[in-house]
Amino acid sequence: IMSKPELRQTLHNFMFFAMMVSYLEIVVNIISFQGMSIKFLYVIIFAIGAGAFITLLTSLFPVTVNKIIAWTISAFLVVYYCVQYIYRCIFGSFMEIYLIGMGGEAITNFTKETIDVILHNLIIIILMALPLLVLAVLLKLKYVKLERNKIRFTVTEAGVIAVYHILCVLSLRLGGTGAYTVYSNYHDVNTVT
Repeated sequence: IMSKPELRQTLHNFMFFAMMVSYLEIVVNIISFQGMSIKFLYVIIFAIGAGAFITLLTSLFPVTVNKIIAWTISAFLVVYYCVQYIYRCIFGSFMEIYLIGMGGEAITNFTKETIDVILHNLIIIILMALPLLVLAVLLKLKYVKLERNKIRFTVTEAGVIAVYHILCVLSLRLGGTGAYTVYSNYHDVNTVT
């Protein structure tokens, strides 16, 4: 289905994107919670799946389009994690997804607090932006190449990602299904995540 160089290149791309999502999760968790619990293993498992999905998305089109997709997704994730961290510093909890549309209003109403948090946490924000610099370097060195995959490989990759995600969701039951478990956090619509 795919030659060894193509497979190696896909693995390089996957390693970068999976590590980028994992890195952002690790930084936010360590800074927000001063450490990590065993439940964090699930975060990494899902980050690996997210990295695989981004790898798939950045291999569907010609190189130029794939680069635009890679930069857009990477920049979005960096900004999203920075916003979540800043929001948590101001309000003491992470922002719920439905509040994202109200982001402009929150910034207008809490401009001083937002600027203060950004200035006091500038090093952390720069650390969170580090994956963008790494992506630029890896693209320049051609360690990450965002070439279009053959359709058969793309279909196989999509199938593997779907199976992986299903297994991840099913594995949530291993820690129990009661209140405050990873399972309940994933499935409960009232959970702030």
